[in-house]
Amino acid sequence: MQHARLGQACWWMCLALAAGAGCGPTTPVEIIPATLPDGVVDSYYRQVLIASDVERAAWQISQGVLPPGLRLDTGSGTIAGTPEQAGSFTFTVQALQTTLPIPLAERSYTLTIVARLTVNTDLPAARVGQAYQHQFIAAGGVPPYQFALVGLPAGLTFDGQTGSITGTPIVAINDVHLELTVTDSGQPPQTLVEPLFLDIQPPAVRIATTELTAGKVNVAYFVQVTAENGQPPYHWAVISGLLPAGLHLNLTTGAITGTPTTAETSTFEIRVTDDDSPASTDTKSFTLTIGP
Repeated sequence: MQHARLGQACWWMCLALAAGAGCGPTTPVEIIPATLPDGVVDSYYRQVLIASDVERAAWQISQGVLPPGLRLDTGSGTIAGTPEQAGSFTFTVQALQTTLPIPLAERSYTLTIVARLTVNTDLPAARVGQAYQHQFIAAGGVPPYQFALVGLPAGLTFDGQTGSITGTPIVAINDVHLELTVTDSGQPPQTLVEPLFLDIQPPAVRIATTELTAGKVNVAYFVQVTAENGQPPYHWAVISGLLPAGLHLNLTTGAITGTPTTAETSTFEIRVTDDDSPASTDTKSFTLTIGP
């Protein structure tokens, strides 16, 4: 930052213009602080400027403009307000005599206004026994960001540098309460604390039946295809191939019933879907022989 010390020049100008009329100090005057802290869009900002060795001064912006939403109080030297726009704004401030508009000192500043810190808080559900990965993405503020997460259940870990949750949950739990903290690298830093909830769903549904009993033509047939895990009720479907003629799959119970009409061997694939949100599914291929 550039500044000029104008105390001696002011003294002689005072003598020439108004002998003894409240002239300023003869020692150099300096505006402090040398730099201004960053501001944040939509967050109140306040910084007091001081002219050293001067009991009282008047203030003005001699070059450039303040960020939108901020103003300089000409009596106190206070820059205050709520910034409306992100960016870097360069301007020059002058401290003046209170009795005559004569500069005592000036300093150039660059004031940076950063966007408000935000982070995505959507947290997808995890599932017992399945690898889980989710990364929190921060925006605004000043990168890089630091993350902290409290409350993760067993099987999951958190990387505070990348903001990533990884691991494999081992216990089903609903609405696990977590607390996420994000801090940026601004001066001063922004800190954001967000409460979160994580659902850990039970193991995915699985078709437990391994093979189907053979049938005979014109003999009533019944076999129950079963599933385990997941969230009942289950929903069943044949997604490829065809059942033997005369048989059908109950889409609610998973039972294959009917009376076969033709001796044949059929291969088909069955899918089960549970009632969880999001749902889990499993598929399995079966071969069913109908004898004469």
